[in-house]
Amino acid sequence: MKPPLHVVHRGEGPDVVLVHGSAADADGWTTVFAALSSKLSLWAYDRRGTDRSPLPPGRVAYSVEDHARDLLDLLDREVGRPAVLVGSSFGAVTALEAARAQPGWVRGLVLCEPPLPAEESGPPVPDAFMDELLRLRSSESGEEAGRFFLRRVLGPEAFAAMRPRWVERCAALHAQIVLDCQALQDFRPRYRRLASLERPTLLVGGDRSPADFPPALDALAAALPGSRRVTVPNAGHIVHSDAPRAFAELIVDFVRSLDAAAAPSGS
Repeated sequence: MKPPLHVVHRGEGPDVVLVHGSAADADGWTTVFAALSSKLSLWAYDRRGTDRSPLPPGRVAYSVEDHARDLLDLLDREVGRPAVLVGSSFGAVTALEAARAQPGWVRGLVLCEPPLPAEESGPPVPDAFMDELLRLRSSESGEEAGRFFLRRVLGPEAFAAMRPRWVERCAALHAQIVLDCQALQDFRPRYRRLASLERPTLLVGGDRSPADFPPALDALAAALPGSRRVTVPNAGHIVHSDAPRAFAELIVDFVRSLDAAAAPSGS
């Protein structure tokens, strides 16, 4: 039996589930809760691999599909009705896979820079990156591997601008980082199969993000029939932290558009 997930719920209104990326947990959505809990019913949780949401006994790996099943279980047991899924980085991959597996649970998707290859045949995680991550963890420390991950994913300038306490807090999640990278190595985006996923989708990127991320958003925009691409000014890879006000407005406008589309004609 799986240990319970750590879940946080605030607010009332249309349901929105927030799915965090690597080197993060539910607390990373603090600014979103502050901006939106008066307008929306917000759900956040720690994905497996953190202290508050440990892996099931005996498990040493956790796939993207495993994370998607956790998300669908949360929708079933906690939310109880279809919701908007908002995913950041690895969380965006999780949300996309959950929607592909059971689209009936999903009203719409907001996918913020999922770390996917631009082509189905491309490597999800470059071998050289994974080799260096594992080398640092074994020869130096897990925290040094975590810092390497952050520097590579956020970009040197964004990493240098991070507050030291946040660098250390994120780097301390090095076990989760390695699990996520290993899960991505085994995952394939299957872009050609996304044409049947007819759910409104907002594809979000930051104008200061590393060059690795826009190609995946372009590939998803071409593959998903109900998608719209948005670039947020003055934001890097963690869009909701870098531009919280603009991100909150995007979410509210997106949910309102879903509500308007679902309203009976003439109401």
